[in-house]
Amino acid sequence: QELGLKDSAFIVAETEERIIGFAVARHIAGEAELFKIAVLTEYRRKGVAVSILKEIIRLIDPRKIFLEVSESNSAARAFYETMGFRKNGERRGYYGNENAVLMEWNNED
Repeated sequence: QELGLKDSAFIVAETEERIIGFAVARHIAGEAELFKIAVLTEYRRKGVAVSILKEIIRLIDPRKIFLEVSESNSAARAFYETMGFRKNGERRGYYGNENAVLMEWNNED
């Protein structure tokens, strides 16, 4: 469904053999929401996610990017923080009995 929307952006990282990572975002009026970024386990910590996120930023050139991540996903939260995202809130019980951490990246800083 997301593929058909004109404001959606998709990035795929691949080797010659297969897709190893991807990201999905939507951008409207200079702002974006990062819905998902994923990298196969054996390719993590090798710069793939960094490259994907940088390409999303290059492609849509947002002033801000928003996302939410589960409170217990410390690896993802640490990754986003190294990429310049900052916590700006939370949603209690968003993932059932787990909170979502809201994060924001601001290109105007």
